[in-house]
Amino acid sequence: MPGNNGHDKPPENKLGCLSLHELSHPRTSINGATEPRRNNDALPKLDHTKLYVLVILLPLYYNPDETGNRMPVERDVFEETFAEIRQFGSGYRLYEGEGWCHSMKFRGDFDGHVRIEIDALFSDEDVAFLQSWKKELTLRFQQDSVYMSLSGPVIGL
Repeated sequence: MPGNNGHDKPPENKLGCLSLHELSHPRTSINGATEPRRNNDALPKLDHTKLYVLVILLPLYYNPDETGNRMPVERDVFEETFAEIRQFGSGYRLYEGEGWCHSMKFRGDFDGHVRIEIDALFSDEDVAFLQSWKKELTLRFQQDSVYMSLSGPVIGL
């Protein structure tokens, strides 16, 4: 319902309008400074002398089947994953948590998960490996997606 607030009128000038191209290529923010996204989708270069934190959320239950039932992930699936993680570095931290995740078949639900944090030196090659390992974990845990993020550099005290 039009009112006198001006929202029912077309803009007087197009200076503030964004093109579809601009909207489909969002800007990224790195350390508070906004930069345009690179066309080749290359990841930012890491400083291999600095410490970064890798966070992985692994689900305690598989995605729902056609009827919505969820089966727990077997212990050996976690043991295989933890054995791989032990090869990456000298240690990691585990936390139990819960979070909401969108589902391809259902509207999503709160999921119990294991949060893994690894502080380590990562190279650009490691990031490429982590991207492929994330796909492997998605298949292993039979998920639509697995959350994985790399933050840093961080300062250890």
